[in-house]
Amino acid sequence: MSYILSFLSMIAGVVYLVVGVTTYTLNKKSTIGKAFLLLTASMALWSFSYSHAYVTENIYIFGFWNKLSAFGWCLFPALTLYMVFALTKDRFLDSTLKCALLFAPAALFCYMDLFVFFPGKPYSHGAYRFFQIANPVYSYAYTLIGIVKLVLWQHNTPYKIVKKQVRIILSTAICTYLLSMAGEFLVPLFIPGFLNCTQVFGVIMILGIYCAIRKYNFLLTPNELIVNELFEETMDFEFLVNLKGMITRVNRQVLKTLGYSLEDLASVSFEELLREEKGKRFSEWLNEDNIKTKHFNNVTIRTKAGENIPVNMSIVPISNSRNELVLGYLIIAQDIRAMEELKREMESHQETMIKLRNSEELFRTVTQTIPYGIICSKRSDKAVFYVNKYAEVLFERDFNSIININAELLYHNKAFRERLLELVRKEGQAVNQVGIMRRPTGEFLAMVSMAPAIYKGEEVVFGCISDITEQNRLKKDAVKSEEMLNKLMDSIPDLVMVTDIEGNINYCSKNIESFLGYSTEQEGFPKNILDFLEEGKEKAFGNKLPEILHNDINILQTTYKRKDGKVRIAEIKASALKDEDKEAFGYVFVARDITEYKRKEEKLARRKAEVEEINKRLLKSNEVFKEKAVKDSLTNLYNHEYIITLLKREIKKQRQEPKGLAVMMMDIDYFKKVNDTYGHQAGDKVLIKISEIIQESIGENDYAGRYGGEEFLVILREGQTEDTALKAAERMKERISNCIFENNELHVTISIGLVLHYGESAHELIKKADKLLYQAKYNGRSRIERSMEHDN
Repeated sequence: MSYILSFLSMIAGVVYLVVGVTTYTLNKKSTIGKAFLLLTASMALWSFSYSHAYVTENIYIFGFWNKLSAFGWCLFPALTLYMVFALTKDRFLDSTLKCALLFAPAALFCYMDLFVFFPGKPYSHGAYRFFQIANPVYSYAYTLIGIVKLVLWQHNTPYKIVKKQVRIILSTAICTYLLSMAGEFLVPLFIPGFLNCTQVFGVIMILGIYCAIRKYNFLLTPNELIVNELFEETMDFEFLVNLKGMITRVNRQVLKTLGYSLEDLASVSFEELLREEKGKRFSEWLNEDNIKTKHFNNVTIRTKAGENIPVNMSIVPISNSRNELVLGYLIIAQDIRAMEELKREMESHQETMIKLRNSEELFRTVTQTIPYGIICSKRSDKAVFYVNKYAEVLFERDFNSIININAELLYHNKAFRERLLELVRKEGQAVNQVGIMRRPTGEFLAMVSMAPAIYKGEEVVFGCISDITEQNRLKKDAVKSEEMLNKLMDSIPDLVMVTDIEGNINYCSKNIESFLGYSTEQEGFPKNILDFLEEGKEKAFGNKLPEILHNDINILQTTYKRKDGKVRIAEIKASALKDEDKEAFGYVFVARDITEYKRKEEKLARRKAEVEEINKRLLKSNEVFKEKAVKDSLTNLYNHEYIITLLKREIKKQRQEPKGLAVMMMDIDYFKKVNDTYGHQAGDKVLIKISEIIQESIGENDYAGRYGGEEFLVILREGQTEDTALKAAERMKERISNCIFENNELHVTISIGLVLHYGESAHELIKKADKLLYQAKYNGRSRIERSMEHDN
């Protein structure tokens, strides 16, 4: 049974570690996630410690593992209740004093287990009784409070997803709670000696929490972090609202253009920004059962100053891609005033071209202020030499990654660009066409205005591009694809590289020069990520690329070379880029230099090994010193002081629960004659030989000690009766009488005083046994004198 519990505890410890670390990596900024990691770590420590404690037979080793596990089982109830309070946002945690009181019982019981109770040493019976009663009360009371708190929270919350999350956690927590109580209070009534294993039952609750995490987003990244990443550079008006239609977040464009502050929009319903009839329609739509994406044209949104702005609006439900649960709504409003502005710009386009020929500064000023993408490329080699800020946003590329590329790569079909150029050549002025453009995340429908120009004496092509598609498609995909959001959160860059499926570099973050010593503008910049690796590492790293396609996040370590030739160590987080059909089309690599970290790690490892070696030597020395302190140096039996200590301990146990105890006082007959006749060295050998016979003749649970010069004290423990004690004494007497020493002429006998314990103290029991020994000597030696309840 002990080995089965040991195996189950080991498995439970592994489960706790895997679940805790996996959950923590989903959102390292979450306070609840950190509390959950501490909870699983304490349970893992408890389980691992008891997996060793169950199978040990040495009381001191058991005590070590039990004390190590105390950090787990003492903290588990307090950490569980703390996590419940944090999850339900209870004001109890606002007070530092209350938080300290929450963990006070855990500290008290941990202290008592570590410093009050020691194996083989006496301790206060009252303290032990307090610990036996108060510790279970603390554990089960804290757990019950947490369960009641979750029940109330589930009842009061208006959100369906929260109810589903808490329902899973409650069912598994109650199951664990009942199993633990049954294992501690009920089962021992029917199975004596049953060992409770709450640390194994806790796996049910932890797996329930993990199920809520994976299925219903429990403990995952909050909406605020997602929105901050998603809305960082968007140009349309974007609102994030909850299930009740209340605004929870807006992008910068809303604050800048509409004139509102964050305080103005806090806890405001979105329908208040619309005209009355549209606001009512918005509320009706939120209450529909089958919610899908809705599109509204020519909707009016009011600014803080009271101005009405016409927009085309799309309302997109934000749902989990795995279970289709609706989490909130993303509202995207495109200011259609820009469309009219675009028409006016097209009419004056030719005039603008003339001005641009005369003033490059005016050209840059105008292109950076108008809300359209400007792309300028050379007629000769089609290379892009200028883009404005809006073009960077429109094509989702930074300035460095788009400059000098072939302009045809920005078009879905290069024939469309050639057709525009032909029209420009024939008409000699700007032309406007609708076509499909390309960016890294997909394609979009655009209105393209193209015109010829002269720049520094060279023929160039001026392109003015505006997105006229339903721009919410890619945003909706990004919100609904939790996989992509997780990658965005996890890929906070040190150095970021985006490549195609062959490893050819499409994009590098701006810190490439500080990391590798290269600049993307320099000639000879490597075209493939394998070119940065140390010589000989390319093949091994290239073989790992296919593995990345099958895993969400891959962490690799490799060595790379800087431009100056120095070799460094990097930790690379790699993930595959996939389209809507889950087909991979490239990779994202996030690299971090860990050279100094690895050096420190190696130094610490060497230091740790040295410390461990010193600890081993100290432990070995302690064992030797401990054994010398309680053993007789000649016979290797317990010395006089320690055999008396053992006898007092056994008598104390007998008073609590009598199980039969016998004591033998033995003395070698005529030992002085042996020393006088054969010498003291021969006498020492006789003492050693007789000590070995005594040790071999008693049971594993019995004790033997050297009481005096040639006098020995034997303690026969547990279950001793008149017959068993007398048989043991006779067996010992016979073996000593028949013992053959190196000197064949040498022969010794032993006299024994045997007594059973009937409530005497250690001093009284030894005095009685010594008196019987003297009587055996007086009656002729080589005999046993006994004093028992029924003497024959």
